[in-house]
Amino acid sequence: MRLEPPSKEGYFQLTLGVVVMPPRRMSMRKISKLVFSLAVCLAGCVVSGAPLVAAPGKQQQGAPPSEIPPSPLEAFASRPTARVIWSKKIGSLESSEARATVTALIVEDTTSRPDVMRGLQIDLAHIGATPSCDQIYWAWRIMCQRANAAVYVEEGRLEAVRNGIQRGAAELRPYEYISRYERRASWEVSTGLIVCGYQFSDRQPSELAALFTRAIAELKAASR
Repeated sequence: MRLEPPSKEGYFQLTLGVVVMPPRRMSMRKISKLVFSLAVCLAGCVVSGAPLVAAPGKQQQGAPPSEIPPSPLEAFASRPTARVIWSKKIGSLESSEARATVTALIVEDTTSRPDVMRGLQIDLAHIGATPSCDQIYWAWRIMCQRANAAVYVEEGRLEAVRNGIQRGAAELRPYEYISRYERRASWEVSTGLIVCGYQFSDRQPSELAALFTRAIAELKAASR
């Protein structure tokens, strides 16, 4: 499913599960800012013939928040009484702009019920200077403005998120997406991933999905 633009340079194309980025222009001005347009197939959709699902626009109205609410695993791991009782580095994804390190972990807090949570942590870091972070989704902007950030995904959601990544886009929290993108300039097309606001040029969804698959296997093998 595709919307083709008019020939005028700078218009957008929407492809299912793809963020299509406009070509960069060089003029007497600075490079024109990038605006992202996201077509998302959420978990449970089938790519072939699936409807185009857009995140609700009402959450983009008004002043954006300054922080993103933590995921359940992040909130649990952040407790002063919680401790990591098992972890294993799964691997990393790196581009000229950013690095993502994926770790499977088990966190325990004996003062609460449940007292154990399991899942995946993605440590994100910009390589070099922080980019402009002028992105359409406020969650992407908030994360991108941080030199380093961490994203947590609960074990029960790993397969759904992994499957979404394989299709081109997955939602972690409202407006916090992992998505494939395309940038078209003249006759050239460049692709990559945006992981919660961090850009990974020339990297493919299958590479990150493979890390999720390995994390799922390691967590299943870990003692309970």
